[in-house]
Amino acid sequence: MESSPNHFLYTASTPSEADACAWAFTTPTKFEKYYYKFAVLEDHDVRARVLYASLCHSDSMTGRSKWGGCNYPCCPGHEVVGEVIAIGSKVTKVKIGDKVAWGPVRKTCGDCEYCKKQITNACVKIDLSEKWLYGLYFGGYSTHIQQPDDHCFKVPASLENKLEYVAPLMCAGLTTFVPLFDHAQKGMKIGIIGVGGLGHLGAQFASKMGLEVHAFSASEGKDEFFKKIGISKAINWRKEKLSNYAHQYDLLLNTIPVGLNKEDMEGLLGCIKPYGKFINVGLPDVKETIEFQHFSLVADSLTIVGSNVGGRIYTERMLEFCANNEIECKCEFYDWEDFPKALDKLENGRPLFRGVVDVGKESIKYKNK
Repeated sequence: MESSPNHFLYTASTPSEADACAWAFTTPTKFEKYYYKFAVLEDHDVRARVLYASLCHSDSMTGRSKWGGCNYPCCPGHEVVGEVIAIGSKVTKVKIGDKVAWGPVRKTCGDCEYCKKQITNACVKIDLSEKWLYGLYFGGYSTHIQQPDDHCFKVPASLENKLEYVAPLMCAGLTTFVPLFDHAQKGMKIGIIGVGGLGHLGAQFASKMGLEVHAFSASEGKDEFFKKIGISKAINWRKEKLSNYAHQYDLLLNTIPVGLNKEDMEGLLGCIKPYGKFINVGLPDVKETIEFQHFSLVADSLTIVGSNVGGRIYTERMLEFCANNEIECKCEFYDWEDFPKALDKLENGRPLFRGVVDVGKESIKYKNK
């Protein structure tokens, strides 16, 4: 796909005249700075200078066009914490100076059956380009962000003293909190497949919810860390025979962003108790699949569950739960100029759970804008 010379909403500018600067994909293979002018502030818009932006696997999948077509230039980032610097005339939820956060959902219709229940991530009456935080619009890989107040969340006061750890909660945290909140019950024995950016948060949520948590992980020598985040047993599922754990788990939560072949999937399904659940939140390339026999599913009356982030009510519950239970994401931090390095680590290395860019030191340079 050819590089787009400009964006329909964020007009390209020179560094000296720009209102803001974004790190953007201008093609599937090119990630570079894009200086731009602010969009017009609409009645329900919130404009914030970004303080911290966390990198998510889905940012790369979108920018590299691995989840389908992409609108270039594309500034991803849906784990964002900022400080409000301007609000539209009809904004009442937040005020200038507030510390706020955005997750994957940008805007919803407010009228469908799901929006009325505040399960807004399931909204079916709004175009997907309007619904999600970035793609058509610019996300958090920028010095500034401007989005509707619809899904702008005020950071709880008790979390303001550790803002650098809040951004990953808005997607990685939400993605694991929701299925556990919906499907787990105190006293259950669960397994988390993959203890990375998503899994280590899921383990903390599960432990604080009163569940017995085991890790299905290929990592070794992490027993002390696993214990600290509430994991009581680690299983190297790539080396051990999964048949040794047959019918032991009420549910398995799969967080890894790769496909599962037939042998792996059937081995994992065999670990689940009758009437148990396999919950999938990992999203790989659209070309990858999960394979299993019908018999593996039907024989024990299992349920396969997909869970896609969470809406307004879940986000509020998740932030409150984190504030009350000292849930904290493990992060490695980068400076603004190291955004490409952070992206490369995400795509080709093994980041320490979540990469977070300190954007505040750069965004403050635009304080008079």
